[in-house]
Amino acid sequence: MIHGGYIYDREIITDFSVNLNPLPMPQEIQKALLQSISRIHCYPDPLQQKARECLALLHNIRQDQVLGGNGASELIFGIVSMLQPKKALLLRPGFYGYEHALKAVNCQIRDFYLKEEEGFLPDEKILPYLTEDLDLLFLTNPNNPTGKLINDSLLRKILIRCRDKKISVLLDECFYEMSSSEEKIADRYRELLFHYPNLYVLKAFTKLFRIPGARTGYVLSDAKNLLRLRNHLPEWNMSVIAQDATVACSTYLMETDYIKRTKALIDKERTFLENRLEAMGIKVFDSDCSFLLMRSEQNLYRQLLEHKILIRDCSNFKGLKEGYYRMAVKGREENERVVAELSSIYF
Repeated sequence: MIHGGYIYDREIITDFSVNLNPLPMPQEIQKALLQSISRIHCYPDPLQQKARECLALLHNIRQDQVLGGNGASELIFGIVSMLQPKKALLLRPGFYGYEHALKAVNCQIRDFYLKEEEGFLPDEKILPYLTEDLDLLFLTNPNNPTGKLINDSLLRKILIRCRDKKISVLLDECFYEMSSSEEKIADRYRELLFHYPNLYVLKAFTKLFRIPGARTGYVLSDAKNLLRLRNHLPEWNMSVIAQDATVACSTYLMETDYIKRTKALIDKERTFLENRLEAMGIKVFDSDCSFLLMRSEQNLYRQLLEHKILIRDCSNFKGLKEGYYRMAVKGREENERVVAELSSIYF
């Protein structure tokens, strides 16, 4: 499979292939989802007014600078459909969904390979690749599957060069709140949107609130960009449930310390997993996020699957090969279980 989370043809007890928040879904979010069922007989608001109002308050931007989508994937396709790029640059290894969307418009794809010996971190060597004939750059921050954040200074240099070269940038920060990034995000995007009108910031509540089935994504960009983007999306592209979930999630983030608690738990459990896995001789790459990239001579995917544990086989990522795996950071009980199963493989 080209994505994690495919549990439909096998019996899985614990799914480490999807990178959901180890914190349980807040009761307030669950309540909002259940209450939304009572309005399922209504058509959704095609203007997403309440959802966009809450997202604008969360990010301290205007309502016309945000637009919701049926998950981040729909918005990737919509943006690519709107821009019709002829040439795009992808960082490898990276999320397959970008390539999937670019192939739909017959876009020529250029690759920039991140080097293992450099920790899979991009550096200023990428800047000469940002040339006038390039139409679109995809950046994932933090990267998937490596879990590494882009240095903020480098990110600004990339955005400035792309603005000067008239290259559109899709900055995917769906995992940003689950990484070792700065905790306060209220003004981050307002400043970015002000300086870079060619920028599209992709966000989602999918992983942060453990609701991938609700499909709650959104994009932040210049108002003129989003006005055009509407013409490349279905009229009712967010369900009643997705819009209510967006309102509930935005409100919860503004009223609680949920992000702070999320970061603290992920940092603690990531360290626990790193130490235990490395003690077994598994190569674990440094991560800033809620998942770990690993390398092993053992076929960890197949052997864990025999114990009804699913991890992500990364052999089909360009820039990786057989023997690379991605594993989510979960709560202590689940992490201890996967450590115990791996111990039985190695010892």
